[in-house]
Amino acid sequence: MGPGMPVNPAAAMFVNAMGQVPGAGRKSSVLPILGVVLVVLLVGAGSVAFAFLKGSLFQPKGTANAKDFGIDPARATPEAILTAATKLAKGWRSDAQFRALSVNGLRVDGTVDLTSGNAQVEFFSPSRVAAFTEKGRQDSVKKFAFNSERIVFKDRWDVKKKPWKFVQATPTPSCPSSELGKVLKAAGAKADAKGILAVHPRYGATYKVNMGPLNKWYSLTDCKELFSAGSGSADDDE
Repeated sequence: MGPGMPVNPAAAMFVNAMGQVPGAGRKSSVLPILGVVLVVLLVGAGSVAFAFLKGSLFQPKGTANAKDFGIDPARATPEAILTAATKLAKGWRSDAQFRALSVNGLRVDGTVDLTSGNAQVEFFSPSRVAAFTEKGRQDSVKKFAFNSERIVFKDRWDVKKKPWKFVQATPTPSCPSSELGKVLKAAGAKADAKGILAVHPRYGATYKVNMGPLNKWYSLTDCKELFSAGSGSADDDE
């Protein structure tokens, strides 16, 4: 359009009203929005990544996050505790075998509140506990302690005095703790009662339960009562 030529009135009005010609500035208005969205996505992804790293990579050595194994600290079951310990034990020694379980604070519904109670699972390496030399028997037993936040297994346990002979794995419980709880209720355990549950070679293939006046042994397979001892303790031994 040459000098002095008339300007299209409609175009002039549109430019004056919008402050720009059609399409001009569209890129500048979209880019800030895209930038904000990108920042939000990056911050969100960073938060997720940090939570993962904090829960996994930043765990103190010799510990694990109980929640990573699906354990609810307020309502943990002996089955979930044993499953988690088994996975960790297989990472410790490929030939790891179950030896003992103890739960302090077992409730009549078959759960334990790990914020007030605790649990421990013990495994052993058959090849190492039977080694001829004391050095060969180092780090031959592993204990996994469960609390409200972590599974702790940093300590090393050795068999020092002499090799273990003819040692066999303790049978793994197959009767669920919820079923055991029903049996305990039927035996007279109060609704708010808490007790100690133990599975150990010295007790054979049994649950040993000490809950209030109850001091009984139950089958690991069907939770049937096997016999009673009147009173005593189900504390684990070494």
